[in-house]
Amino acid sequence: MNRYLKIVLIEFSHFSRSPFKITSLIFYVLAVIYGCQNGYALIKKHNDEITSIKTSYQSHIDKMLVQYEEIEKGSIKKPRRDPSSPYWAIWNTPSYAFKYPSSMMVFSLGQSEQYGYYKKVSNWSTTFDNDLAQEIANPERLSIGTLDFNFVLIYLTPILLIIMLFNIGGLERDMNFNKLIYLSNVTKKNWLMARFLFYFSLLIILLFSILLLYGLFSGVFHNEITSFFNLLLLILIYVLIWFTIFY
Repeated sequence: MNRYLKIVLIEFSHFSRSPFKITSLIFYVLAVIYGCQNGYALIKKHNDEITSIKTSYQSHIDKMLVQYEEIEKGSIKKPRRDPSSPYWAIWNTPSYAFKYPSSMMVFSLGQSEQYGYYKKVSNWSTTFDNDLAQEIANPERLSIGTLDFNFVLIYLTPILLIIMLFNIGGLERDMNFNKLIYLSNVTKKNWLMARFLFYFSLLIILLFSILLLYGLFSGVFHNEITSFFNLLLLILIYVLIWFTIFY
């Protein structure tokens, strides 16, 4: 056990002296934070807009109720658009249908910016109209300048792993001292696994720390805790698959 711990510590020393790897990891972490921040900002924007609409709508309803009561009391004459008539009541007080943002949207935006998330329901519109369609994931949306965590994980993680792992094993073979590995009384596979384990642990700890932080901000633990832990499990499996391929 001490031998493997020593290998991990040596790999950490090698990593700390590699500006290229450190810079790549920093840019990757910044991309993850930027993607999550985009999702969090969009959730906040949607919630603020929905709250504003609800406030305005309730104010309009209160105004129409006062008018209706005055008509019933005979204080004012019935207008042409009589609110006591069902048709004009719906016309004067259209309701709204909302598609509330999921707290998990902080990690994947899909096309939530392209589709509407609220709709005025009146005499001529219903909630069955297709402008309230569900979001779908679309990597091409990056072309409009929006980056989310989903894109970073799927497309940038393999690139980061290539940068981190490209010289493990190969450098020793090129320098012709790979046989010295056996002097440590450890097999080559276990030696490689210990070095890979350092980068795997480093990446998973960084990703999970950022996701837990934004999960707290977005309220994931209140209503989407199962989905959140499923996401963590999928991330773990996805990263492990790439490490297995490179191993």
